[in-house]
Amino acid sequence: MARLIQRTGAVDLRDPLDDSFAALVRSIMYQQLAGAAATAIHGRFLKLFADALSPAAVLALPAGAMRAAGVSGPKEAAITDLARKVGDGTVPLGDVDSQSDDELVERLTKVRGIGRWTAEMFLIFQLRRLDVWPVDDYGVRKGWTLAHRAGDDHAPRAAGRRRDFPALPDDRRVVLLAGRRKSRPAHLTFRRRAARGDDDSLPVPL
Repeated sequence: MARLIQRTGAVDLRDPLDDSFAALVRSIMYQQLAGAAATAIHGRFLKLFADALSPAAVLALPAGAMRAAGVSGPKEAAITDLARKVGDGTVPLGDVDSQSDDELVERLTKVRGIGRWTAEMFLIFQLRRLDVWPVDDYGVRKGWTLAHRAGDDHAPRAAGRRRDFPALPDDRRVVLLAGRRKSRPAHLTFRRRAARGDDDSLPVPL
């Protein structure tokens, strides 16, 4: 593993967004869309708000506003459900530090359109919890398999849950390196495969 880290080099992540609600909205917006299309729709969506994007501002939008901006019906429903659940405390974005990884994943996956994969990407890239293992992620499974010269889909999916994995090395970014083994040089791309309830594939620029 030390040789893999040495060969791959440092992993520089983009800064997290200032607002975690906005980060989750962005994740929903980019699900199953090519980057350029998602960027255009997301940009039109943000122009709907005279002030900052917030749960209250989303819920105050007039009927049909999101659809007029190009947001699909399922994404509109997901963003609205997220706004409601952040507002009522189901998803406690103002108190994430007191929540464990599993607690946050459980709460996030109560939102329509957010599955375990999306929740784990939020923990890794927005909250910087770099020891999270997205065990349903194909890129991570394949990267781990290649790094350890193991059989097909050896460690992550077979292990089932993060707690069943071998202990993480001191460099907790190994999960990023494992994913990077199967991605383009300029990107770290995680892809969900057959994670029930998780309906997304999101390139994460480095």
